[in-house]
Amino acid sequence: MNRLTRTAATFMIALCALPAFAQDATPTATPEPLPNCPAFSDQPGNVRTGYYMGEGIANLEANRLDEAQLSFTCIIRVIDPNYVQAYLGRAVVYEDMRKFDLALNDYNSALQHNPNSIVARNNRGIVLTITGDYDTAGADFDRVLQANPNYLPAINNRSIIYALKGDYDSAVALIDKGITASGVDALLAQAQDPKRASDAKPLDVDPNAMQLYALKGILESSHALDSFHAYADLAAASTNFADDRITSAAGGLESRLTFDLRLDDGTWMIRSDFRSES
Repeated sequence: MNRLTRTAATFMIALCALPAFAQDATPTATPEPLPNCPAFSDQPGNVRTGYYMGEGIANLEANRLDEAQLSFTCIIRVIDPNYVQAYLGRAVVYEDMRKFDLALNDYNSALQHNPNSIVARNNRGIVLTITGDYDTAGADFDRVLQANPNYLPAINNRSIIYALKGDYDSAVALIDKGITASGVDALLAQAQDPKRASDAKPLDVDPNAMQLYALKGILESSHALDSFHAYADLAAASTNFADDRITSAAGGLESRLTFDLRLDDGTWMIRSDFRSES
C-alpha cells in the first residue's frame, strides 16, 4: 500500500469514527441540586412534613409564591416523594404563577400516587380548561361526578365545559341539578321572603352553591346576546334602522361577556381546597 492509499484509509477510518465520538462527547444533564431544607432536620419525617406543609400554606396565603414553592418542594424532593398533598399544594402555586405545564405535571404525579383523588382531578380539569383541552377537562370532571354526583365544584366546572362547547342546555340542566342537590334554593326562598325580618339571623349559604346562580346568569346573558345579534342581523339586512338602545345594550353585554364574565380563563371555575386531601 503506497503512502497516498494509506493516507486515504486513515482519513476514512477517522471519518467513520466521528459520529461515535460526537455521541460519546454529548454532555449529560446535570441533576438539579436538592433544595436547602434545614428545618427540623433531626426530627422524624412526619414532623418535617407537617412543618413544611404549614409553611407552604402560610406562604401561599400571603402570596409569597416562590417561598411556597420551595416549602412544598422540600417535602417532594427531600422528605417524602409520595406525599400527595405536597404535589397538590405546589400545583396551586404553579397555577398562580401561570406555569400551567408544571402544574399539570404535579397534578399528574398526585394522581399517580392516588388515582382516586377528587382534589387532583378537579383541579387538573381547571388547568386543562385554561390550556384549551376541553375534552380531557370534561372527562376529569365526569370522573369526579361519578365518584360524588353532588360535588359542587365539579358541577360548576363541568357546566362551564358544556357551555364552552356550545351545549348550553346540558350546562343549565347540570346547574339546576346542583342547585336542587345543595338545597340552596330553599335558602333563596328564605332570603326573598317578604316577611323576613330585617334583623333576622344571617343565612349559612355555601358560596359554591351560591355561585351556581351566578353561572346560570352568565349563560342566560350569553343567550340574550345571541338574541341581540339576531336583531342586529335582521336590521342590517332590511330597510329598518337598528334601535340605538338595543345596540348599546348589546355592546355593553358583549364587553362584559368578553372580559368580566368570560368562561375560558378559569376565573369562574371552583378549585378544590388541597388541604382537604386526606
